[in-house]
Amino acid sequence: MFEKSVELNSEDETTMGNLADGYRITGNTAKAQETYGKAISLAYKELRVNPRDADVVGRLALYYAKKGDTQQAAEFVKRARAINPSVANLLFDSAVVKTLGNQLAEAVKDLGLALQKGYSAKDAAEEPEFAPLRSRPDFQALIKRYESKKK
Repeated sequence: MFEKSVELNSEDETTMGNLADGYRITGNTAKAQETYGKAISLAYKELRVNPRDADVVGRLALYYAKKGDTQQAAEFVKRARAINPSVANLLFDSAVVKTLGNQLAEAVKDLGLALQKGYSAKDAAEEPEFAPLRSRPDFQALIKRYESKKK
């Protein structure tokens, strides 16, 4: 389905990023790396139109992190948060980047900030990228606290 979406809209960086995620999740590392590269190129094109689009900058951070370039990812997280420091989805993106960079305590901290700003605890609990966090007591307590606030 992601391949078909890209066929229909090959200039959309989000669609390209979703395809890269699909390749990565199914173990097709080479195609994932290539496709993240395409998503990154498309995101840079979007930033030429609006260099202060924090959502695009945040997605760039995710693409770089998923490609394994955690240093570049950290720079884009910092840039996105400088543009819009308190948006829940950028805090969530930061938690994902930090998880992928094996900065687990910092990831839980950023996730906590995202949840404080209204990010869904259910979505956070189900996020595949947070697999390394699931066994941590601080992650479990955080999810439990915010899931119980919704009830």
